[in-house]
Amino acid sequence: RRVHGGMPTDQQVWSARALIEPQYHDLIVSIHSRNIRAGANTITTSNYAVQPENYKRKFPDNWAAKVIEHSELAGVLAKRARKESGVPGIKILGCLPPLFESHRPDLFQQGLAEHGEGFVVQTYSSVARALLPNVDVFIIETMNCWTEAALAMQACAGLGLPLYVCLEGSLRDATLLPKPAAAPDVARNAITAKANNIPIEVLGFNCAAPEEIVDTMQAIDSTPGLRAELAQAGIKLAAYAQCNERTKDYTTGYSVTKDGHPMRREELEANSYAGYVRFAQLFKDLGATYIGGCCGCSPVGTRALAEHFHGKQAAIA
Repeated sequence: RRVHGGMPTDQQVWSARALIEPQYHDLIVSIHSRNIRAGANTITTSNYAVQPENYKRKFPDNWAAKVIEHSELAGVLAKRARKESGVPGIKILGCLPPLFESHRPDLFQQGLAEHGEGFVVQTYSSVARALLPNVDVFIIETMNCWTEAALAMQACAGLGLPLYVCLEGSLRDATLLPKPAAAPDVARNAITAKANNIPIEVLGFNCAAPEEIVDTMQAIDSTPGLRAELAQAGIKLAAYAQCNERTKDYTTGYSVTKDGHPMRREELEANSYAGYVRFAQLFKDLGATYIGGCCGCSPVGTRALAEHFHGKQAAIA
């Protein structure tokens, strides 16, 4: 079995195995800590794979309780890592992930039709409240579409934390093909939500190939006045791309149960992620002020970004 950061692959619950099995809790803290030492300003809780469809396979009789338990645990471990690092000013982002699968707007539509909006809002509300004591921000992450993001935002209403709202970076639709031209509409939706008192601080695009995120951000940049409207609304842009090769998986219907360890993109990773840093600079040129790495971007990549943008010379080990 392949190993991710010291943990064997699990195609039933993916990275949530590290929360389920206590022997991996220190590993979670270590990975957070290594990224902090590498120069990260934020860390994201490790509950991305704590999704209902994953947990229904693992815990068919009490999946909902386990989602809450392990979401809370992810916050506790992130807070422990921040404290142990001794580095001031680190924000913990509490992850609200997709509920029905990543990179599958078609499955989100099916799940919404089957379970209804109430299920989606209630599930997100449970996750948000489990994270709340240990996080500084809610990051609504890798959303399949604006509707999914909006229901997650609704679930966070009244909890008092700012929101970073991040959509899957190629903006695939139900055909599973990238639709970067939809980005201006997404940005306008965020502006409208902010005007309606939704505390969005950041609109982001993540977990797609960096080339696709460039296309998405270019669609915003090329729309006259749109970046200025986002700035006037107090909404900053974020970008953090996939560093693995996943194009075929995403265009043919990704599933955590069948799509195992991806191919690494050596042209991005070589020379301490120099290829990825070049894309990160493009993200900045197109307006992103929050920049990081998604799948496949290790603490070495974090250090490369910190050195490029902030001149930080960081040790990881």
